[in-house]
Amino acid sequence: MNNYYMKKNSFLGIALLLFTLPSIAQKKNITIADIWKEYKYFGESVDGYYSMQDGEHYTELQEDGAGVMITKFNFASGKAVDTLLRSKQLPEAARKFSKYEFNDAETAIIITTELSPVYRRSSVAFNYIYSIKTNKTSALNIDAKQMNVDVSSDASKAAYVIDNNIFIKDLATDKTTQITTDGKKNEIINGATDWVYEEEFEIVKGLKWNSSGSQLAFLRFDESAVNIFTVQFFKGLYPENYTYKYPKVGEKNATVSLQVYSLIAEKSTIIYDTKGTEDYLPRFSWGKSANRLYFTKINRLQNEVSLFKLNNTLDVASKAKAFYTEKSKEYIEINNYFESVNYDENFVWVSDKSGYRHIYLGNSNDGSLQQVTKGEWEVTDFYGYDEINKIFYYQSAEKSPVERGVFSIKLNDKSGKPLVNEIGCSSASFSANYAYLLYSHSAFNKPEKHELYSSDGKKIRTLVDNAELAKIATTLDISYPEPFSVTTTDKSKLYGFILKPKLFSQYKKYPVFMVQYSGPGSQEAKNEWKGADLFFYNYLAQNGYVVACVDGRGTGGRGAEFQKSTYKKLGVLETKDQIETAKYLSKQSYIDAKRIGIFGWSFGGYMSLRCLGIAPDLFKMAISVAPVTDWRYYDSIYTERYMLTDKENKAGYDSTSVLPYAKNIKGKLLLVHGLADDNVHYQNTAMLLNNLYKNNIMFEQMTFPNKNHGISGGNTRFYLYTKFADFIKSNL
Repeated sequence: MNNYYMKKNSFLGIALLLFTLPSIAQKKNITIADIWKEYKYFGESVDGYYSMQDGEHYTELQEDGAGVMITKFNFASGKAVDTLLRSKQLPEAARKFSKYEFNDAETAIIITTELSPVYRRSSVAFNYIYSIKTNKTSALNIDAKQMNVDVSSDASKAAYVIDNNIFIKDLATDKTTQITTDGKKNEIINGATDWVYEEEFEIVKGLKWNSSGSQLAFLRFDESAVNIFTVQFFKGLYPENYTYKYPKVGEKNATVSLQVYSLIAEKSTIIYDTKGTEDYLPRFSWGKSANRLYFTKINRLQNEVSLFKLNNTLDVASKAKAFYTEKSKEYIEINNYFESVNYDENFVWVSDKSGYRHIYLGNSNDGSLQQVTKGEWEVTDFYGYDEINKIFYYQSAEKSPVERGVFSIKLNDKSGKPLVNEIGCSSASFSANYAYLLYSHSAFNKPEKHELYSSDGKKIRTLVDNAELAKIATTLDISYPEPFSVTTTDKSKLYGFILKPKLFSQYKKYPVFMVQYSGPGSQEAKNEWKGADLFFYNYLAQNGYVVACVDGRGTGGRGAEFQKSTYKKLGVLETKDQIETAKYLSKQSYIDAKRIGIFGWSFGGYMSLRCLGIAPDLFKMAISVAPVTDWRYYDSIYTERYMLTDKENKAGYDSTSVLPYAKNIKGKLLLVHGLADDNVHYQNTAMLLNNLYKNNIMFEQMTFPNKNHGISGGNTRFYLYTKFADFIKSNL
């Protein structure tokens, strides 16, 4: 690989180097080792930041000479006002903690040690509860790791899960009570969620105390009828089989019940049960009232969602009632934006029912909605509602589909206002009283910065500016993405970026390497810092490649019609748009039309295979990582949301499969998959291999034992990206 830093072995080389130094500072080239072995280009973030409930203070995890400590700071001054906990105050086994969180009332700190991941979002660990009032520390269980710890507001009790059962520990007496006994791997889960809820609804914690600490709401999953899937780990003389429940398209899902355990009655009451239906219960929360419980129900096809409430969980005869129902002719994506406000009289809801995702204020009694934000643009995140001042805070694509701004809007105002006016992508995290916000921002050419602002838009100070990373970038032979757009033959405008070599010449012909993801609601071409990808793209650029990315139909930030145009035909329009982008690029004077390649991971891997098979004379090569090859092999919740079941939409599944197109492949193909991928199973690649072999299609393959969907850890990413680079240089 080219490297301007290689030592010159000749006198002439040394002389030339010395001659050039006085006139111009020579830029450094990027290497794969710099990116994925030395990790030179990874920015800093704000670690262990927590905004406290008083709205005037925040905490950070800091190091001192004896270990770590949790320090309390004043938002306005930035000065440390207290040290809430030093590691030396903890039992020796808890002192090397790297994660902490407060209970809702901030009367206790949950200290997490020896954390072990389970799936993408779940983990088990040894946990310790530190009481801020008494300075006492309690270990939950020193013999078995726990998950989903929740501490009551008065810090007297902790609920947690071990081996699919829920336990409650009295922190004053150290007495532990097991409140469920039927938990069993691959059968019954209490207080946690199954694989598919965790992956697709992004919910792991399946238990929560009410505000008084007298009742514990929890989810119970019965997955005994769900089919199993087994992945293998190769670590010893014989493979280790890991078997778990994974519902595929059209197959049985777990049945789920929402229950409430009463400490006074010492028993659980079922609030709602999906048994006998195919409904999902993806969200639940307590109201301001200690006895009011909310939950969300959505049907299996995910085109009808209902919000339920139970006004009095102490009344066993009462029934939960739906107070709001929304339907869609395509699908509704569950979000985290339901919030009970104004002492449970109202709720905040985010919906695309108007054609664009917007904020609504609803009445919790009759379900009526008042639209708060309006316009042909998307609300992309909701940060909260200041009930006192009647102000909503949110992130949106108001300025452009490829940008994100942080906005506020008062109830009954016609439009919102940006809190900070910057080009690029911004996000925020607000203090409890909405007086302050941790503001983060980046752009194509600006690493992410983290600053503290007041909610009226005044900057207080910078927390992390990543100035060192920006300085390092100036020493490199680096280019930044430039925005561009493509208009398809059916008049769809697609946004993207293009990155050209530093010494680009419009009179030369360059090969182009297309990168994309293309999945529903995603966006790869936003004007934001691209992290490690930016430096890999520049590695390719310094080797003479143009890198391009376009978000086709189905992606986010453009409204419901644009995103949901792919409904029941996932991959068809997306492939068409990537092919049209490649054709557009091939007509540019500086692009070599015979040297177009495409890359993708997961959904993007699926797309790169489709492009190579459907347009074999257009794409010279493709890299496909962890691809779906037929949607029938993927999970029920994700796939059926966009495709219905295979019985209801057989033609759709047939037309979107990669497998029939394998025989058409002419270009060079690199196929990559982790054998222990619990998400997109290796089965997808195995089925494709059958078709490639059958049709005598030559290709290269990388298989990673013991690696999941992320294919990372140890030397893996360095090895992987080295292969990517070599394959591109050899075949494009």
